[in-house]
Amino acid sequence: METLKSWYGIAVTYVNSSRKNQILFGVVILPATLLILTRALLRSRAPAYNKLRGGLHEEITLPRKLKSMDIELYHNCISTCSVKVRLCLAEKRIPYVSNHIHLIETGWYESCSPEFSLINPGKVVPVLVFKGHPVYESDDIIEFIETKLDSYAQKKIALLSPGDKDKEARAVEIMNRWLQQGSTKHEEHRPTPAEEIAVLSVPIFTAMMQYIPLRHVFYGFIYHFEMKRPFYFMMMKLLGTRFFTNPGFLKKFYHARERMSLALKELNDNLKETGGDYICGKSFTLADVTWMPLLWRLEETGQEKLYQQYEYVDKYWKACKQRDSFDVAITQVNQSFPIVAQASALLKQWRAQYPHIDDMLNP
Repeated sequence: METLKSWYGIAVTYVNSSRKNQILFGVVILPATLLILTRALLRSRAPAYNKLRGGLHEEITLPRKLKSMDIELYHNCISTCSVKVRLCLAEKRIPYVSNHIHLIETGWYESCSPEFSLINPGKVVPVLVFKGHPVYESDDIIEFIETKLDSYAQKKIALLSPGDKDKEARAVEIMNRWLQQGSTKHEEHRPTPAEEIAVLSVPIFTAMMQYIPLRHVFYGFIYHFEMKRPFYFMMMKLLGTRFFTNPGFLKKFYHARERMSLALKELNDNLKETGGDYICGKSFTLADVTWMPLLWRLEETGQEKLYQQYEYVDKYWKACKQRDSFDVAITQVNQSFPIVAQASALLKQWRAQYPHIDDMLNP
């Protein structure tokens, strides 16, 4: 019911924005929506959604693209979970075969395609494949990299062993706490910062959708396991900047900002207490691997003030960006996909052109 209310609110925003949109809605969007719903009844043709448990699945054997390479990664350039895994591999300098899988934001619903469903029936990235056996869920993947792939590392760095021996117990406690905060797999009743970042990413996703053909969104109505997601992306495409005037979205966005700000304040206090460059002090750990993608997304969407208001977080982020892994796992990867730079430029243009968007991102 809540989803239907959200859909209705977005549709009303679109129809009320202009006479032209009213005509477009009646002639194009409404019939197209009915067509999509009809086609959705044929979803039995699509591969079934099956979310498998995280970790290594030795009972599954997948074809290897390069038999000379034991490690493959299926990932997406802007997926924060994919970034987390790439950072971990880059920190340890572990060579791997890169298989980029498109999400709708970067091109099309390749992650929901029948071909990728053979790799992951859960239809999400990233997926690490080790000697033909898949490892699912980003949190499990980075732990697998740290505990099982050290022999492949060209740089010996212990990402699960923070601090010196005298302080290690306390450091591990700190690391685990911030790993949970940066994870989407948790036992808390409230969303973590890693989940809030999905809402805070909507501005850059909306900008990216302006470069995606609408027919690629329709593909998702058949193959995506969650019907509301292609609907939202369709409305981002059609509404553009008007998507940011929807009251339902704004309520979620400001709530996510508030919760992210509280988390960053806690992180700031932690960094002040540990007194080092990183979350656990002087040692760079999996906690930092987990938080770097979140801070990168805030910077990418023009929401730097969220973390710049906190002295130690701002200093921390600058230190993180100086690491080689940032350049390898984020900068170099995204340079291969022009849509990332195009969307960033468009979002900056929107902020300059529409004060309400700039106020939304940096109130």
